[in-house]
Amino acid sequence: MKIVIAGAGGVGYQLASQLIAKEYDVVLIERDAEVAKHVANHLDCIIINDEANRLSVLREAGLESADCFISVTDSDEVNLVTALMAHSEFHVPRKIVRVGNSDYVKSKSFGTSDLGINHLINPEMEAAAAIARTVREGAYSDVYLFKSEAVQMRTLSLTDESPFVALSLQEMRTAHGGDYLVAAIIRDDEVLIPTGHTVLRAGDLLQIVSDKETLEKLFARSGHSVIDKLREVIIVGGGRIGRQVARSIKQRKRHVKIIESSYAKCKQLSEELANVTVIHSDITNESIFDEEQLHNYELIITTTGNQELNMLSAAYAKSLGVKQAIALVHNSNYVRIASRIGIDSTVSPKGSAVDAILSLLTGGKFRSVHTIANGQAEVVEMTLDERCPVLQSPLKNVSMPENSLILSVIRDNQHHLPDGNFSLQAGDDVIVISLLANSAEIEQLFTGSA
Repeated sequence: MKIVIAGAGGVGYQLASQLIAKEYDVVLIERDAEVAKHVANHLDCIIINDEANRLSVLREAGLESADCFISVTDSDEVNLVTALMAHSEFHVPRKIVRVGNSDYVKSKSFGTSDLGINHLINPEMEAAAAIARTVREGAYSDVYLFKSEAVQMRTLSLTDESPFVALSLQEMRTAHGGDYLVAAIIRDDEVLIPTGHTVLRAGDLLQIVSDKETLEKLFARSGHSVIDKLREVIIVGGGRIGRQVARSIKQRKRHVKIIESSYAKCKQLSEELANVTVIHSDITNESIFDEEQLHNYELIITTTGNQELNMLSAAYAKSLGVKQAIALVHNSNYVRIASRIGIDSTVSPKGSAVDAILSLLTGGKFRSVHTIANGQAEVVEMTLDERCPVLQSPLKNVSMPENSLILSVIRDNQHHLPDGNFSLQAGDDVIVISLLANSAEIEQLFTGSA
């Protein structure tokens, strides 16, 4: 499959790197010379250093033979115009466009007309939705949800005090039983697909798959604060993400308060959000924590445009007694730091957008796609049909690619951790993890095509 991407910023770069690892034919268009040079030094694909909204540049990128055009520059107008050109001049079958203005997503002018734009992606709306889902699921860790609601994947950070440290995974299962599976371990920024003999260390991030109830018990056993229903929530930052999060979560009988430093935004928030308390103040003013008795809140969500401030505010609130904290970050390297300073969950607009685009690119083969560890590994969910080459064969006879693992099989809405004697059936929902280099083999093995 040939994919042309306009824009090699955070979303474009990560998306291209993952598609290249899947052996897609990728062409990147980037107008900034320094960015284009950096990308050329790190990615094995064609780089065109020019403006994307020029017919000659799109022609040079080979758009007439492209299967998909993805426009993710930092300009909504450039993204929309180039997608329209891709449709009208080159008849590209699929066009995916990143937009920052949420009104474009809500408008009937795009996506439902003859303009030819198939999908609009707004990273901020994707991030806000991810935060709202995390709150709904308890907010005590990062959470990856699947279409099959019988199972989810959570991130458990191991500290020196964790009861799991120095245990092998076999010993962990013996000492702390339950129907769960450690899908991956992120250690020193590398992803390991573990075996039963893998010994856990302080600092490890475990990706654990199970049903919601089992995960709650496991996290509570490891010292995490698991609250059944979060009622008292404070949001720091009343921008587009904070506003959308407040709008999403206030409907579940929660007391929601927003702290915003801009008086103009405070007035707008007060008019837009009924039953949400809006405080005009700066979170860097330490007195606000005492004045508003923030230590009584069960959850703090920091969504300002300053990711360092988000992390510090969330960590400080936890030190004062706030039970759980979610921080918005843009730099993927901050995720590990956040876990070390006690932040329960981080959400990245870039990562949320990349996952959304990857899910769209599968053409319906995968029900959901989640990337972990800055794209080093991928978790995919698929429904098997009669074309699956490994149906009715015991899994011990299925040759799985190296560094891959079947995490769950959902049959009749029941979650199963399959052993070697388990046989797959048409209609099963299967969740698989693999290092990115093996993702094409996974697609071939379970769908019969790549």
